[in-house]
Amino acid sequence: MVRSSFPSSTWERLIQNPRADDNTSQIIHWLSRFQNQMQHSALRAIRVPETGEWLLHQALFQSWCHDEKSNNIFWCGGLPGVGKSVIASLVVDYLLSSFTKESEGVAYIYCDPNDLCQQTPAMMLAVLLGQLLDSTKAMPRPVLQIYERYDRGNCSPQVEDLETTLLLVCKKFQKLFFVVDGLDEWGDSGHWNSLLVLVKSLKTSSARLFVTSRSNWEGISNIQDHYRLTITAYEKDVRRYLTLTMQQDNNFAKLVDGPLQSKIIRKITQPPLRTFLFPALQIQSLMRHADIELALARMPLDTSKLFEEILEDIKQQSEDRSNFAMKILTWLAHAKRPMLVKELCQALTISPGDSCPKDINLIQPNSILDSCLGLVV
Repeated sequence: MVRSSFPSSTWERLIQNPRADDNTSQIIHWLSRFQNQMQHSALRAIRVPETGEWLLHQALFQSWCHDEKSNNIFWCGGLPGVGKSVIASLVVDYLLSSFTKESEGVAYIYCDPNDLCQQTPAMMLAVLLGQLLDSTKAMPRPVLQIYERYDRGNCSPQVEDLETTLLLVCKKFQKLFFVVDGLDEWGDSGHWNSLLVLVKSLKTSSARLFVTSRSNWEGISNIQDHYRLTITAYEKDVRRYLTLTMQQDNNFAKLVDGPLQSKIIRKITQPPLRTFLFPALQIQSLMRHADIELALARMPLDTSKLFEEILEDIKQQSEDRSNFAMKILTWLAHAKRPMLVKELCQALTISPGDSCPKDINLIQPNSILDSCLGLVV
């Protein structure tokens, strides 16, 4: 249980500590070293306008946002590739634009399975705290105290101190929202449980938690009294995505008139839609062919056949590019766990007979994505 070491009656006195200009930026930087805003900007950049807005109009979501008596936790589950992270970014933007008062706070985290070394409970709690402090006009004294205690930011704070400090800062807000994307990717249960305990401790102060995870995440059974929504590929969203993708490729757009464009969209959205990934692979595969009508007629409608076709497309690339792509896929297929980008780059520099590692900067991440034609994300 998270408990404050300060009586609630002293909170107003504690919070009214003027910001020290020479400390503010250092403290926020110390707490927010995890590149969270960069992830949010990247997701916002790939989000197709007007997609996902069906969630914002759901009565359940609006109740979670505005009804003081609603459940504190809103959970969205879905298959990999369904667009959960993009939905989370949409929710973040909605909350930031809807709750702008000084007494209203929004903080968010995007959990990355490829960066678990950085995503410790201490780091994630520090990121949430840093975001909330960035929107306040007065630097709370407990934050200054923890900053001084840890050698003015030269040491990493402990989880217990961060929990206590974050709890105190949260009590300043009349309305508070946390958004956590991919909670199932946040290490073991000890990691994400600390966040759930924090939200439960704040239940009386109108704190809200929006969570996304895989549908089969076992941790959801430990979360009681929550709203639940399963995310699938929304047909109107897929249609908007396909339309924009075709329009953005000038060469393809010249070859496809209105009737053919409609025919492509009908064909791709014909099967029961479950994820965004499958339609994305289909349209990317189609756009690589010269005879679009023929490719559309032959386009696979099931995953295994589509993957086989993409593998054939990979083999039809130049010899160097094809060999490079197959080497990437071989490493990923035999890895015992998902590889970090830098690990894959290091592995790709290895050749038979090498006695020492080579410079990983010789491998550009974009070249990995481009050569694999959508099979690697």
